[in-house]
Formats: sequence, C-alpha cells, structure tokens
Amino acid sequence: MTNPEAHAFMRQLDQDPELLEQVRARILTRELLQLPETVAQLARFQQETAERLTRFQQETAEQFARTNERLDSTNERLDTLTGSVQRIEGTLGNLTGRAYENRAARIAPRLIARYLRMQQAQVLQAPNTSHSTHLDNMVNESVINGAITDQQAQELERADIIVMARNNQDQTVYVVIEASVTVDDTDVDRAHERSLIMGRLASMVAHAAVIGQDISPSNRQRAAGLGVTFMPLSQQ
Repeated sequence: MTNPEAHAFMRQLDQDPELLEQVRARILTRELLQLPETVAQLARFQQETAERLTRFQQETAEQFARTNERLDSTNERLDTLTGSVQRIEGTLGNLTGRAYENRAARIAPRLIARYLRMQQAQVLQAPNTSHSTHLDNMVNESVINGAITDQQAQELERADIIVMARNNQDQTVYVVIEASVTVDDTDVDRAHERSLIMGRLASMVAHAAVIGQDISPSNRQRAAGLGVTFMPLSQQ
C-alpha cells in the first residue's frame, strides 16, 4: 500500500466507525492466533535460558572445584616447603650457635682475664668436650651429701661453659657462662641460676657471665642487676 493509499484508507477509517471496528477485530484476531506461538517461543527461550544457566553453574562449580584442588595441592607443597625451610633454618641456627659456643669456650680464659680480672683460667665444661673429672666429682659428691639435688646437677650440666680461675684475692672461683650471639633474658637468667647452683658445691665461690655479640639495653641492665657479667665477643 502506497502512502496516498494509506492516507486515503486512514481517512476512510475515520469516517466509517464500522469499518474501523472490523479492522480492529481482524488485528486482534490475528494477534490472538499468533499468541500461542508467541507463548511457545517465550517458553522455549525461558527453557534455553534455564539450560544455559544450569550449564554455566555446573561449569563454574567444576572450575571452582578444580581451582580449590590446585590451591589445596599448592598449599600442601608450600607447607612442606615451609617446614623444610624451618628445619634447615633451625639446623643452621643450631650449627651457628654451637660454633659460636665452641669459639667462646676457646677464648673464655682471655675474656675472663679481661673482664673479670681473673687468672689461671681453666675450662672445665664446654660444648663437644669431655667434662672435667674434677667438676664431675664435685657435682656427684654434692648430690650425695645433699648440697644440691639431682635435678640441680642436671641443670648445671646443661651450662654452656664452666671455668675455674683465681681472683685477685687468690681465691678459686668458678665462672658459669652462657654463650649466645644475641644474649637475651633467658641466657642471663640461666647463667645466674646455674651459678647459684655452682656456689652450693661445697660453698664454692661462683660467678655468672654471658658471652655474646649483642645484648639489648634492658637485658644489659637485667644482667647488671643480677650480678651477671656481659663479655662481648663478635662472630668473626
């Protein structure tokens, strides 16, 4: 239908209400006839959309599960690696600490002469060395006669270094030493407590000391308050 024909038809509809109603009825009838197909198309679209959504959810869930599996596997490997690194660090730390203790034991007589003004120093106990028979006899006799307990004897045996020396009053003095690259409060307390045990061996004169490269101001003050001498020693 051309534009002039369309305009003429529209004018005819305006002038003929009966014709207008007939046209409306035909249009409505055609739309009603097409409605089932439209509804069916809508239903098919909804079903397809639901199916696509279901597939998407399934694929997403599967991908999420695979990702979680990979993450779990990665976390397990990281935990294993972390554990291995920690064990290696612990082993290296122990080796470094033991090497430092050995070095401290070798030069302990020099440090005692310098910082405690004691002479004739003799190392009785140190890492990787046999205990002095003299020290073992004193400890055993003190346990037997009740001067110290067996637990205190074991605590004394765990001291890093024990040195026998002569002070400026020509007295025999036993110096109980804890050695650590970085001296902390535990080192200070152990040296102090173990020197007290040493002093109970037949009322011996005992002194506490710590050897280390670093010590915090608070622990230096703590050591001074407990009568524990800090003797600095670098790692080199």
